[in-house]
Amino acid sequence: MRVGLIIPSVNVVIEHDLRLFLPEEVRAHVTRIPLTSTSTSALQAALSAAPAAARLLADAGVSAVALACTGASMIAGEGGLTAAERLTQETSLPAIDTMGALFAAFSEVGARRIALVSPFGEAFNAAEAAVLNAGGVDVVAMAGFGMANPALCPDVDPEVIVERAAAIDNDRADAVFLSCANLRALEAVAPLEARLGKPVITSNQAVLWALLRLCSSTAVPKDGGRLFMSSLERCQ
Repeated sequence: MRVGLIIPSVNVVIEHDLRLFLPEEVRAHVTRIPLTSTSTSALQAALSAAPAAARLLADAGVSAVALACTGASMIAGEGGLTAAERLTQETSLPAIDTMGALFAAFSEVGARRIALVSPFGEAFNAAEAAVLNAGGVDVVAMAGFGMANPALCPDVDPEVIVERAAAIDNDRADAVFLSCANLRALEAVAPLEARLGKPVITSNQAVLWALLRLCSSTAVPKDGGRLFMSSLERCQ
């Protein structure tokens, strides 16, 4: 099985996540779009570049494509279409974008209220929380690392992510969300779920889970978290 991912040019994490967590029977093919900033104009430009990137992945015979960028998937494209809708329009393939994958993942684990951790500052986090709230997911706690440069996100150690998330978690949150495709968040899922006793959803985890669902795969990556186990239990 082949799946295709479109990732920001600055991203150095998701390919590592694929090697660690993707089942052997699934082959991932990756292409990049220009993105080195979290400014609105940069995110819009990345979104505009995604359809052409999807066409290149379609040439490789992938079964589904994904835009793996949380920020770009927060923005509506031409005609109000989501990023996933634009990709399907261009390729006729099933498609997902990070925000769509996240909403599906929150629904899968029954999370209506979340604690949000991101590598960025207050303005970006507030914009992301607004998108989540508009989609029916309430952000009841929020913290960031105050970064302006997305290239620095991989420098945050997973243990630091665990501690920051644990510090803001509370009884109101059904789940914890670790945002950003360039954050080493997937490595924090297992220890954080063990510590908090609740689901932990990350941007890359949700995209991988959604891609496998689009391909009708029931594969469960090792240490993929409660999200993958929930799907497995539902299918049994």
